Amino acid sequence: EPLADHVRSDARAAGWVAIAPPLAAMGGRPAAADDPRPVHLIVAGHDQFSPPDTTASLTADWAATTTAVLPAADHFLAGHLADVAGRVTAAITVAITG
Repeated sequence: EPLADHVRSDARAAGWVAIAPPLAAMGGRPAAADDPRPVHLIVAGHDQFSPPDTTASLTADWAATTTAVLPAADHFLAGHLADVAGRVTAAITVAITG
């Protein structure tokens, strides 16, 4: 069973967090797109694979989705890991506490 299908069917998962998701390079619609649980995307402002504008257009119709852009980061997030960790922690906290 693919991981995304497992997460989608697992009631223990409070939501999704995707860090620099290469959505423009992926085929098909990700499982998180139609999941009613919160989806938090962390996108690099200078992402080489899925820039913020592209990511925004690809996720415009996703349910319960928020996007945080790290303006100075590229896809590999070098020098931005503390910010990423803080944003992931905040997303998880919101998802489990409501």
